[in-house]
Order: sequence, then C-alpha cells, then structure tokens
Amino acid sequence: MKRRLLDSLNSGFVFGKKFNVAQAAIGILMMLTTAFSFAQTAASATWAGTANLNAVVTGAVTGAAATQTTSYRAIVQSGSCASATSSVATITVNPAAVGGTVSDSASVCSGNNAGTLSLSGYSGTITGWESSTNNFATAGTPIANTTTSLTFTNLTVTTSYRAVISSGVCAVAYSTSATITVDVNSVWTGTNGTSWHDAGNWSCGAVPTSVVNVTIPVTTNQPIIGADAEANTLTLQSGTTLTLQSNFDFLVVGAIASQGTFTVQNNANLIQILDVNNTGNITVKRTSSALMRQDYTLWSSPVANQNLVTFSPATLATRFYTYNTLADQYNTIASPGTTTFNEAQGYLIRMPNNHPTTPTVWNGSFTGEPHNGNATIALTNGGAGLRFNAVGNPYPSAIDMNTFVADNEDDITGTLYFWRKTNNTLSPSYSSWTSGGGFVNNGESQVFDPNGIIRTGQGFFVEASATGSSVTFNNGQRVGDNANQFFRAAQDIERNRIWLNATNTSGAYSQTLVGYITGSTMGIDFSIDGKFINDGAVEFYSLIDTERYAIQGRPLPFVAADVVPMGFKATAAGQYAIAIDHVDGLFLGDQDIYLRDNVTNAVHDLKSGAYNFASEIGTFNSRFEVIYENSLAVHNPVFNANSVVVYKDDKGFVVNSGNITMASIKVYDINGRLLATIKDINASEARFNVTEANQVLLFKIFSTEDQEITKKVVN
Repeated sequence: MKRRLLDSLNSGFVFGKKFNVAQAAIGILMMLTTAFSFAQTAASATWAGTANLNAVVTGAVTGAAATQTTSYRAIVQSGSCASATSSVATITVNPAAVGGTVSDSASVCSGNNAGTLSLSGYSGTITGWESSTNNFATAGTPIANTTTSLTFTNLTVTTSYRAVISSGVCAVAYSTSATITVDVNSVWTGTNGTSWHDAGNWSCGAVPTSVVNVTIPVTTNQPIIGADAEANTLTLQSGTTLTLQSNFDFLVVGAIASQGTFTVQNNANLIQILDVNNTGNITVKRTSSALMRQDYTLWSSPVANQNLVTFSPATLATRFYTYNTLADQYNTIASPGTTTFNEAQGYLIRMPNNHPTTPTVWNGSFTGEPHNGNATIALTNGGAGLRFNAVGNPYPSAIDMNTFVADNEDDITGTLYFWRKTNNTLSPSYSSWTSGGGFVNNGESQVFDPNGIIRTGQGFFVEASATGSSVTFNNGQRVGDNANQFFRAAQDIERNRIWLNATNTSGAYSQTLVGYITGSTMGIDFSIDGKFINDGAVEFYSLIDTERYAIQGRPLPFVAADVVPMGFKATAAGQYAIAIDHVDGLFLGDQDIYLRDNVTNAVHDLKSGAYNFASEIGTFNSRFEVIYENSLAVHNPVFNANSVVVYKDDKGFVVNSGNITMASIKVYDINGRLLATIKDINASEARFNVTEANQVLLFKIFSTEDQEITKKVVN
C-alpha cells in the first residue's frame, strides 16, 4: 500500500487518507523528495517523531508492520522557512474475527418441535446465522438474526446451524455448527386414548406429518383417524386395528404394510404419492346410492383380488356383467364365484336379491391389497359406434376427472358416462360429463352434479378415440374430496349454459346442455362436446352436423342471432314438454331463450315456462331449434298432417292440433263408415272413445278456419 507525499512548501500538503487494514497486515511506504520529520501516534496517544527535522530523504521511507490502529503525519521544511505539517493518515487495525462455539447438537421428533441454540466465545460482530440440510457441504441458507441465540421450530429434516462473525475488513469467521437430528420414526402408544391427532398418543410426543414413518403396535387403545392425517410410511403389526373415519383424508407418501386390520370407511380417502408396492390387506367400505332390489350399480374395486360373489354374495349369480364393446351389450359373467375384479375395470352388478324393494342404500365392502401407482387398461376399439369401454377408479380414494381426461387425451374422446339408472324404462341409463361443458343428468333422484370427482369404487364409461388403445390411471389423479357423489368443476373458464329437459306425462325424461364456452368451436371439441348415447322413452339432444350431442359447446363471443338445431325422439305418442332446468352465465340476466317449433310454426319463450306439445312416435331432427331473438314477423299457425297429432292413452283417443282451434272431428273406418263425430270443439285438443278395435281409423279434422286434414290411426 503506497501514498505519495505532495510537497507544498510552507502552505502544507496532503499526506494520505484514513483506511482499514487487518492486524499486522502491512507496513507504510512514503515517497519523499524534501526534508521532513515523520511523526506517528497510536489512537489518543502523543505524537512521536521518527526522523530529524533537518534530515533530507530522496527515497522511500517504510514504516513498521501495523499491529494497532495508528495515525501518521509528516513535518517538512524548506530552507529557513517555517515548517509545514501534513494532513493525518490513520491506519485502523481490525482484530481477526473469532467464530466461537454454538451450543450442543440435539435430537428431536419430526414436526412439532422447538429449541434454542446459543453462541459463545466469539470475537467480532454477529452478522447472521446459516442453516444447512447437508452439514454445510454446500453454501448455507442465510438466517436474518444478529443475536447470540437462535430458535428453531417444527423441523421435519435434520438441520445444522452456525453463526457468521465479521471484524472490519478481516475474513469472515464461522462458529462451530450444531446439528438438530430429526427422528422420522414414530410409534403409536395410545397413552391418552384412541385419537390419532392427540400428540400424547405418540412416542415422539407429536402428531405424525408426511415425513414420519408410522408404526402401529398392539396396544390397549388402537388409533382412529377422525380428521385429515399424514404419514410417510405406515406399518400395522399383527393384531392391530386402524380406522379411517368417513369424510376424512389420509395421505401416505410411501408404502403401506398391513398385517393388522385397516378399515377405510365410506367417503374416506386413502391417498398415496409414490409409485411403491403395498403389502397386506385393507378393507374399504362403500355404500351404493338408494336403490331397489333389481337396480344395478357399475362398480370398480379399489383393492386387488376382490372376488365378485364375496363382494355381493346375495346377488343372483346370473346378475354380474361386463360390458362387451364390440357387441354393444352387457355380457353375463359365467362364473362370478371364481372371478375377481380386474384393476381399473367396471362391473355391472345387480343389488342383492334380499335387498328391499324400496330405495335403500347397500353397504359394500372391498378387502385386499390397496391399489397404488399406475394402472393401465386396454381399450377395445371396434370402429365408430363400437368404442365404448367400461373402466373404473382403481384407488381407495377419489380421482380428479379433469386430470384423468387430460392425462388420456390421445386415447379417449373426453366425455365420461356414468350408469345412473333404477330399474325402469322411463329414465335414460347414463349421465354425461365433460370438463369444459359440464354435467347432464338422467333425471334419477339419486343423481347429483359430479363436481369433477370420481369416488372410490365407481365404474364409468369412456369412448376410445379413433386411434385410442388404452387409458392410464396414476397417483397424480388422486385427490382428497369427501363429497358423497362421484364428481368438481374444470378450470376457471367462461361458461354461459342452458340445461333443457324434455319430459312426458308418464315421467320419461331427457336432459341436454347447450353452452357458449371458452375454447368451443362450431365443430366437435375435445372435453367440451359430449355425445348423446342414452336410450330412454324420450330423447332430446342438440345436433352438430347430423350427430347427436348431450353436451354442446358453441363459440364465444355469444351472438344472439345464433340458431341451435335440436333433435327429439319419442317412443310413444302423447303429450310432451320442453323446459329450462337451469342456466348460468349471461343467461341468468335478460338474454331471452326461445324454442322454435318448425312443425307448428310456434316460437315459445322458454323463460316464461315450459313448451307443451303433442308428438307421434318417431325421430324428429328438424322440428326444434333454440333461438335467442324473436323476430317481429307474424308466426302464422300451421294446420297440416304434421302439426296435428292423434294418439291413444288409457282414457281413449286424443287429438291435438297445436296452435290451431278445431271445430269438429269425424272418425271413419277403412270402409268409409262414420263411427263417431265431435262438434263444437273450439279447442286445440279433443278426447273421445271409439269402441271398434284392431282396425285402421280415419280421423277427419276441421279447423274453425274451414281447413281440413285426414289422419290415419290404428286402433
């Protein structure tokens, strides 16, 4: 380190600046070209000269090594002139930093722990602390703390700590490190009772977290999980019991080894993260919907090697089915007593033959090694119309429908179908769901909106894509959701939807959904549009080109001039109604929704109520349209053979003329013999009996406008 002395003769000069050095680190070197006297002093001491005033130096003067803070100045004189004193240069000497010692290492239980470390024997300034989970093999993580003590809490991994000491410009010093070793093993003691969530029931004095390996030995009090719980691994010794109560989730990161009795109650979720093998059995309880004796449920087993008859011993042996994709039918399982559930496959099973004939839940029980990790099931692909496959949730936990569909988007069309049928012919068999569109139910009282969740034990249908060959379930799809239905909504996107129901007076039902949804086009959209596959007494659907859809998304922004073609099928002639079930998005506001009947030329405001009409047997794919504007043009009622419906119910014949008022009706047999006459009707509907049976009847119907049509009916 050098400073050059500037000669200013009698006016003084600058000698140097203050600067810091480490103790004993340097000497001082001055380049002088005139007579001088050099004085130095330690801090607050007396100045002492180092050279004669009259000495003349033309070279370098080097001071001694600095061992303490020292100030320096020079006194110079030119000839007989008065001497001049330089400014002062101070060298501040910092003592070396000393790291000191941190109090002893310790061992704690994972999770609910705390302690304080203390620093002693240090020299310098505490600038912070550091932590490390690898004993400082790499740089530590800074901790903002400048005191001599450090408190740690809730450690889940072994962690080392040290203090950082500085002293001026000297090198930083570190204290010794203290390591807090976290014990990741905890043993159930049951000291205070049966609650898993009581810290006093564990050897570590803390409720286990997801990094703790849990062991359940035989004790007087065996654990019951009555809230959400976690563990890293779980071991049940022989003779033990563990109960996961309904409506709670148990997350086990790693493997489960059960030599005891581990029961997962209905609507509880046992979730695993790692793809590891489990050993030993668990029992999973699952209740059906409220069904009657001859009703069916589509089941899937959450455990391995569950026998069909053992699962439902009172079900008739001929009432266990698998779905035959290529034949589009359910096939009876030949030997259910020797058949086990395949992983991730759906099985249609009738209720036990001793089940009540009134709607009642049935308590099922699966026992076996819990499924975990990837489960892949091959899809049968027989070409268009023959690609539907019965699969099922393979886990003792719910799975997220959105994630499942996204994970398998190359192999399936994106619509999931759920068997939701009681033993009647009026309701369709399936409810439909897409992640973008939503859920369409089948009118059964036990059916709820899915909410994006497939519950434990639930079988369902997927349709293979044109190139689809398999679907895969994985742990990333598993979720903790305790709702008592098999269903959750997709990502937050814009949806403006209309749910429409078609019904008849006998109770037949069909629902369809039309929506204006983010990502939709006028074509077929993956995970938004869902095909119509139902088979009830009435069918109501929208059309994309000529294909039938239970769920249809249409593009945004919404345009009020849009026209949605609708299809309708009736298996019996009679009175029907089309009505709004519910709406969301912009349709909650003032936007009108109309139904146009192209047979009667009527335009009906669906927000004002249901549209009632008569229909003959048949499929009518051009009769109805959903529109959103009612033009000012006059909609003249139509009176023709298509707009007039004649059908027979349990009280006789019914003639319905839609929007036209009838004046009279004459009924003839095929030979032209007049059988009956009704006059002065002045209504759009008339009823009467014709006693002649098993013959063709001709109905001549006259309007009040003197129009006439003839309808042929078989009595």
